[in-house]
Amino acid sequence: MTKAAALLKNTDKTVDEIARLTGYQSPAAFRTMFKKWSQTTPRKFRSYFSGTD
Repeated sequence: MTKAAALLKNTDKTVDEIARLTGYQSPAAFRTMFKKWSQTTPRKFRSYFSGTD
């Protein structure tokens, strides 16, 4: 998840691409695990660091 967080902060890759890059075949499973890890969705996590909503 640390790698996923870095990719969300530092790249324009889609959440689906990041899911595949971090070993998830299912983007839905990635989103579920990311939310358990960070207490927020990947999209909200990215928007927090990019300053957009």
